[in-house]
Amino acid sequence: VWEGLGRGKWDLVLAVEASRFYRDDVWCVDLVRLAVDRGARVICIGDFVDTADPDWEDRLKEAARFAAMSNRHCSMRVKRGHEELWDAGAAVGLLKPGFYRVPSVPAKAGERAKGPFYDQVDLKWQPIIKEAYERIAAGESPRLVGLWLTEQGLPKVANSKSPVWSDDNVKALIRRTVYRGAESYRDSIATKELTTGKHSPKENAPEEVLY
Repeated sequence: VWEGLGRGKWDLVLAVEASRFYRDDVWCVDLVRLAVDRGARVICIGDFVDTADPDWEDRLKEAARFAAMSNRHCSMRVKRGHEELWDAGAAVGLLKPGFYRVPSVPAKAGERAKGPFYDQVDLKWQPIIKEAYERIAAGESPRLVGLWLTEQGLPKVANSKSPVWSDDNVKALIRRTVYRGAESYRDSIATKELTTGKHSPKENAPEEVLY
């Protein structure tokens, strides 16, 4: 978005609200200022921000400041919801290789499937994953096992950008305890760097991890 606005690529940018740009008030305002400087109109529907209005910057700063605030109640509600799913044996987090996800309410005509969702072992991929373990145990390198898994077409984690299995992908697969009958959740937490606004993972406190 920064690059496109900098090149004057768009005349209009629509967002549901300012927080969809950034949950950081400074970065959000700077982005919209760049858009205005390059001749683009920005509308944040839910915040009643429209750069065609003379008071748009005041409205944007107020909305961006609110979005940047730490919402403790929202965080606790999300955390509690995840814990309830976990206690019920429902899916929490990304779909892992070798599983498929089943909805509680199947999709109907004109309606999407609804959760909670439950992960089941995909018997099609079970022998492939087992053989990957056996190949590593026999001393085969993660690189060669990765090439083999790529040839077999084993799907990677749901948010993967490439279907190719790298050395690190294979190591992560082998280290996943879920394939050995034990599963954990919330092993790491994302912490925000104040200078960049980016989040990076760090190891969670042992008492916060769910098993």
